[in-house]
Amino acid sequence: MKLAKTFMQHLLLVLAGLLSSIGVKAADYDFKAENSDGVTIYYKVSGDEATVVAGDEKYSGNINIPSQINGKLVVRIGSNAFKHCKELEAVSIPSTVTVIERGAFWNCENLKDFSIPSSIETISAGAFKNCKKIVYVRIPASTSKIEYSAFEGCNIATIEVANGNPHYDSREHCNAIIETATNTLIVGCYSTKIPSSVVNIGTSAFKACKALTKIDLPSSVKSIGKWAFADCTSLEEIHIPEGVTRIENLSFAHCTNLSKVYISNSVEEIVALAFAYCSGLEEVKIPKDSRLMKIGGGSFDGCALLKNVILPQSLHTIGIGAFEGCKSMEEIIIPQNVDSIETKAFAGCSSLKKVTSLIRNPFKIEDNTFPVGVEPYFAPTLYIPIELQPQYKRTPGWNLFFRH
Repeated sequence: MKLAKTFMQHLLLVLAGLLSSIGVKAADYDFKAENSDGVTIYYKVSGDEATVVAGDEKYSGNINIPSQINGKLVVRIGSNAFKHCKELEAVSIPSTVTVIERGAFWNCENLKDFSIPSSIETISAGAFKNCKKIVYVRIPASTSKIEYSAFEGCNIATIEVANGNPHYDSREHCNAIIETATNTLIVGCYSTKIPSSVVNIGTSAFKACKALTKIDLPSSVKSIGKWAFADCTSLEEIHIPEGVTRIENLSFAHCTNLSKVYISNSVEEIVALAFAYCSGLEEVKIPKDSRLMKIGGGSFDGCALLKNVILPQSLHTIGIGAFEGCKSMEEIIIPQNVDSIETKAFAGCSSLKKVTSLIRNPFKIEDNTFPVGVEPYFAPTLYIPIELQPQYKRTPGWNLFFRH
């Protein structure tokens, strides 16, 4: 099984387990009561406080959540309380609520009429994930914690942070949420203009922003977090600015329309699955003076249109399945400083015709590292310095090139 597929499947299972474990099970409530509109809402109670939770039926239409119920103050929207309520269109949240828990409105595809009250202190992970009709978000001055993927998959056009919020801002009308203390952009949208003061692009900041076609990363950016631009299926090209040293795992995975990637010479590592399944990727530019030392496992797995990558002399490690499934790749030159090529690094590169190795001291590689002698692929031709031919012939893995 391919590394990237195995990794992604395992990751999805882990995330699903985590999210389900923190959720409230159906019918796990203390009592239910009708609101002023006759809609039944379900609650859990702790002391004098109540939390809105999932109930026996899915919520739909317009919901007005009361500020008090049976003498209890309503202070939380519970984990997964409205999850998958696809017919829910509007929610009125009272000013007594301070926390919107994980996945509270996850996958409420038709939710469009709502506002975050001035009392909200915490918006948890995945709170509004995949609420595709949400186009406007305003973060109040009271909010001090916004977790990753809070607005993932929304079709937001405008983002604002209220003046006076000491934790977050939307400086320069950037249409983004920036963590003020760290200058980390944590939530972006397709109309975001990243200010030159931003230093970090946070985890999942633009994840699943389907309408994003272009983004300019200013030279101030020094780090790009995990999943930062994953599933941005309309993104066409990306320039990694000088100063970024690592492209984190899955940061651009599944950007299926991404055709060009320009990597600055400051990047030292492309972490596992960074560009995996970018099926439209045709060109990766790495400068000659690059400091790139490692291309991690599955970094370009499934980039079926990628024909050629010029690897820099600084490179030492090509990870497991790094270029697996790059079906259009015709030629690769292995720089002389490479001292590790891991299993399946070039497996499935069915168009690979020419492999040039500049390695002076060949080391053992697995038989499946290159498509050598594997049906229905024809073995590519290996080009090496003539004086090193005896060494390559007796080195496991490399010796397969001489059997054809």
